[in-house]
Amino acid sequence: MYKRRKRQSSEDNGFGAWGGYMAAKKSKLQEQFLEDVAKEGDSRSNAGSNIFRGVAIFVIGYTVPCADSLKRMMMLHGGIYHHYQTNSTTHIIASNLPNCKMKLLRKLKVVKPSWIMDSVQKGSLLDYRKYLLYTSKAQTRLDFNQKEVESGNLLQETKTSSENSEPVYLMQPDMLTTDVAEGRQSSHATTQNAADPNFLSEFYSHSRLHHISTMGALFKQYVAQLREDSDGRFPGQERLRECGTRTTNSHNFGGGRVIMHIDMDCFFVSVGLRDRPHLRGLPVAVTHAKGNIASTHQRKGVDRAFELNYYNQKAGLKMVTDVDETDSMSEIASCSYEARKCGLKNGMFLGTALKLCPNLRTIPYDFEGYKQVSHCLYNTVAA
Repeated sequence: MYKRRKRQSSEDNGFGAWGGYMAAKKSKLQEQFLEDVAKEGDSRSNAGSNIFRGVAIFVIGYTVPCADSLKRMMMLHGGIYHHYQTNSTTHIIASNLPNCKMKLLRKLKVVKPSWIMDSVQKGSLLDYRKYLLYTSKAQTRLDFNQKEVESGNLLQETKTSSENSEPVYLMQPDMLTTDVAEGRQSSHATTQNAADPNFLSEFYSHSRLHHISTMGALFKQYVAQLREDSDGRFPGQERLRECGTRTTNSHNFGGGRVIMHIDMDCFFVSVGLRDRPHLRGLPVAVTHAKGNIASTHQRKGVDRAFELNYYNQKAGLKMVTDVDETDSMSEIASCSYEARKCGLKNGMFLGTALKLCPNLRTIPYDFEGYKQVSHCLYNTVAA
């Protein structure tokens, strides 16, 4: 009798089934949203519309505008806002996603919040495909300035993947160079305040990892362009053969394939020394900072103990040994052989490096120079 009464009680409260709590919670939140829509009836009749009829969104992470603002827009314009992702969710709204989330959501419509804002401004539902956060290959779109594409400036390459037979269009190298240059010239000064909505985009635009990944994508397209334009002749190879016939110690590889590994060691430093010949032969490192932090210029809000604990968990105690309050925690991206002789290595804190090598000279990043030298390298190898 007791067990029977207990089972009936659990079935009455809506949580009897497995996962019943979350199902009831989602249902309750959806009911609250519909109630709020009803309360907004008067304002919707004046300023609202039904442009989002049939659209149900779920917001992930930090967005501009915030999730509450997007929720209100859906209220006023006939859409549905989901507090949790469900099978009836039609669009995911996000400004940035980690790689693991990208893989989980690769088959869903993940769009930028600007899709909703622009649709409201235009008064009609715009094509979401222009606002996709990621491509079908789960890679971030390169944010080049849009240019009017002339005939002949696009190359078509057929995908070999059986999952998608759509063509991939590759931009011409000169277009890539021009777009990157224009984007750099039109960008504003680096955002200093983390509360600024452009802080993250500005931060990543000045990040070496961002530039490395972007340049990697650019030069993959450039190699595809070189292959497309090749007529099968390699003038550089012919010159090497001519030089080989003149030498007595030429090697005969029997016509087999030769694989050459090109090690671009100290690449950032080597490029930076092109314009600084007076630093050749000296210990040099590429980093954002110029030196240690003056004790009278400590940044407000900085918690050095928290930073040290973070790096201790990330890389172990060895990385933060002997780091004090005034030591710069800017990481060294590249250092010369002279600096390595003093015990310096890539990824080391600048403050630690200066203790090992007090006469260390630091130079800033030169992303435009890295791109120019990389173009020269690819052209030389492709010849």
